[in-house]
Amino acid sequence: MNQKYKYFCRECKKPFSSKEHWTDHQRKHDRTFLRCQQCRKTFTSMRGLQVHMPLHTRKYPFHCNKCNAGFNRRSHLAAHEKKHEGIGYKCDICYKVCYSKPDLMDHQRKHEGTKLICPYCAKTFGTSKGLRYHTSKHTGKYQFPCNMCSAGFNMKSQLVAHESIHHGKDYKDLGSGYKCLKCPKVCYSKSDLEDHQRKHDGTKLICQYCAKPFGTSKGLEYHISVHTGKYQFYCSQCNAGFNMKSQLIAHEKNHHGK
Repeated sequence: MNQKYKYFCRECKKPFSSKEHWTDHQRKHDRTFLRCQQCRKTFTSMRGLQVHMPLHTRKYPFHCNKCNAGFNRRSHLAAHEKKHEGIGYKCDICYKVCYSKPDLMDHQRKHEGTKLICPYCAKTFGTSKGLRYHTSKHTGKYQFPCNMCSAGFNMKSQLVAHESIHHGKDYKDLGSGYKCLKCPKVCYSKSDLEDHQRKHDGTKLICQYCAKPFGTSKGLEYHISVHTGKYQFYCSQCNAGFNMKSQLIAHEKNHHGK
């Protein structure tokens, strides 16, 4: 027997050299979880819980030397520092700077007109994330599996909705979600709850520039861009601005033949 491994999973016999990694793995089989005492969010590993906790305590292990921003992971700090230094991965065609190599590869495929192809069904995708999410449907391996049935999801919000609708799970148990006090509706964020409650109250958000009323904070935010000229997405060819990535993609296709 290999002396390197001291611990073996009771279910699948997978070997581990440290008790901590073995314990984290065993929780997946045993369906037991570590729970954050601040927000009730659950984790399968001690490392995941430790990375999560600074969101509550504001005590981060990594800090930017230029603006003192805090991060849970060294890789997140490194990506942030590139923004200060103006460095990253530059596109050879349009000189756009991406902050990770996968993002650059996704961007360059737009210029080349190439796609990533699913090895199971040959469906094509423009981004590695899109392909990864899709491939989960074939392999059955998801980032967020349901603890109460065999369903799996690539996004936490999808899991939250599933557990609430199909298992009657209270959002408070999930550590996320905001319940309306006037009806049974549960929202995923505080801003969504405020938007929803305005429907009960009959109130509106007013644009400070032209007094136009809006029912949602997102609607107001998008509208204000018309006044300020500040958008979330910009065309690299003509600098036109958009609030939604789908609008930018449509613009580049219609006006620049991308």
